[in-house]
Order: sequence, then structure tokens, then C-alpha cells
Amino acid sequence: MYTFTTNENSIKMKAAKGDFLMKNYINGALKVLIGYAKVVGVYIIFFAAIFKSFQEKNIIFAIYSAIMLVILVLIIYSDNKRLAIKEKKSHSTVPCYPLKGLVLGFIGFSPVILLELIYPFITLNNQGLNDIKQLVLNTFMAPLYPIYKSLNEMPVGYFLASLVVPAIAMIGYLAGYYGFRVKPISKARGENFDNKITKVL
Repeated sequence: MYTFTTNENSIKMKAAKGDFLMKNYINGALKVLIGYAKVVGVYIIFFAAIFKSFQEKNIIFAIYSAIMLVILVLIIYSDNKRLAIKEKKSHSTVPCYPLKGLVLGFIGFSPVILLELIYPFITLNNQGLNDIKQLVLNTFMAPLYPIYKSLNEMPVGYFLASLVVPAIAMIGYLAGYYGFRVKPISKARGENFDNKITKVL
């Protein structure tokens, strides 16, 4: 009876630990996805208003996209740096290792990566529908436009663009884990960037 109870408790503890770990990874990945979704939302909201106000639309579009990409980098970097600092504290019981940011980045960005993977297999016999299909992909990838556009919107361009979010999440987590600063990002963020961007988004 005692052995059975001990084994049962051990199984429950392992199950609880597994649930805790899964919740930790899901929460971290959601933070990446939500940060990305916020930038996409801001991109779409201000897109029409900005383009109605300017004549040189191609130039403005390039500048606007570059600014949104910088904002995306700052948000993902900051979120993951703060997360690493929090998780590395001595009293923290969550798993914390240098490349965790990369794992969270890939999990969080997996819905967009999945869209990219199935996109070539969606065949439509109508040009209008094909244009809508392309628009849907470009909308979800909007903040990464400067990257895939620089490669003429070829599949390899979208592939490389999809690696940006996991890469930035990894760098941010590494910065928090090892306590270093990426100077270009730190300068762009400013001293109170974390608080400011949290209030805005």
C-alpha cells in the first residue's frame, strides 16, 4: 500500500512538472507571437493613412516598412531579454538555458512559418484569388517586408525573413542570460524603451 501510494505521488509530481514546463514554454512562445501580432496590427492600421498622404509611395513604403522592422526587432529583443533575466534569478524554478530564446522564437512564430510552408501548395485557378492569397501572406509577413523584398519576393527571401524573429528572440534571451548589451539595439531602445513601448502597444 505504501509503495503504491509513493509511486502514485511520484507520477502526479512528474505530470505536474510536465504541465508546468509546457505552460512555461507556451507562455514564452505566446509572448513572441503577440509581440509580432501587435506590430502587424500597427502596420496595417497606419498603412492606409500614411499612403494617402504622400505622392512618392514606393519611397514612403520602403521607409515605413524599415521603421516597422526596427520596432519589431526592439520589441522581440526586449521581451526575451527581460524574460531571461527573470528566469535566471536564483529563486526561479523554470528551465533557463542560453538557446531557450531560439526555441521560444520558433514555437511562437510557427503559425507564420506554417503559412509559408503550405502557401506553395495552395493552387487557385483564378488570378483574383491568387492575388488575395499573395496579399494574405504579405500581410502576415508585413513587418519583414524589407528582407523578402530585397530578394525579389522569392521563396528563399520569405524563408530568410521567417528566421529573423527566432534569431532576435535568441539574441535577446542570450543578452539577458549572459548580461551583455547589443549596442545598436541598446541605443535604439533608449533607457526607458521597455516602459514606453509597453504603454504604446
